[in-house]
Amino acid sequence: MKDITIIIVVALTLTVHAQGQVVSNNFFSLGVSGGFSLMAAEHAIKDYTQTKFETGATYCFTPAYHFAPSLSSIAFHIGGYVGHHSMELTEAGQSFGTLNITPVMIFLGFGRYEFGNSEAYLRMDLGFGQAFTSFDNGAFIRSIEREYGVTVNVNTDNSFVLDLHGEVGIFLSNSISLFGQGQLLLQNVGNHWTMSGNNQTAPMPDFGDFQASSMQLLIGLRYWGFDEADRWTY
Repeated sequence: MKDITIIIVVALTLTVHAQGQVVSNNFFSLGVSGGFSLMAAEHAIKDYTQTKFETGATYCFTPAYHFAPSLSSIAFHIGGYVGHHSMELTEAGQSFGTLNITPVMIFLGFGRYEFGNSEAYLRMDLGFGQAFTSFDNGAFIRSIEREYGVTVNVNTDNSFVLDLHGEVGIFLSNSISLFGQGQLLLQNVGNHWTMSGNNQTAPMPDFGDFQASSMQLLIGLRYWGFDEADRWTY
């Protein structure tokens, strides 16, 4: 009888502990982050070896919905990404203008939360979507416009974008975490140059796509839609 009692007590203890680990399996989060963007390609325009994109500012919003299997610290998630970054196009130190990119994407990924008794977590994501783009003329183009009395228009195409990124964070409170994020955005941006003057518009030579892939480093805060009682620890 004593042995049976011990087995029953141990079984009940393990059951209660397991049930306490995961109270809520699904939860929402929203991240806001900002940082800087670095050119990932060798040249900004493939056949023009002195062209490059200068380092620029970036920010993004990343809402996500997480699905955590019972008794597991791994959670899968699906989410959205809305960001913006700008990169200045230069050639031999001359500023041609600024390429503005606003990616809108969906992403899938997974996260590993609460290593042991720590408050750290790790997330990995793969995303894809469309980038909305525009181009603002820089000092070199504006000087040409003034000197020759013409208007130079640089029209850019919206483009497909692929995103790979990771996030490492630490909880500051029950529902707020501080995180660092690194990501690689892969894309090329088509562009069309025209020159207008004397009531005429003429196309300029085709320079080729902007090689607009970028590496980004950001820091931010994430809100988590669960209470302390809903979190799990291993």
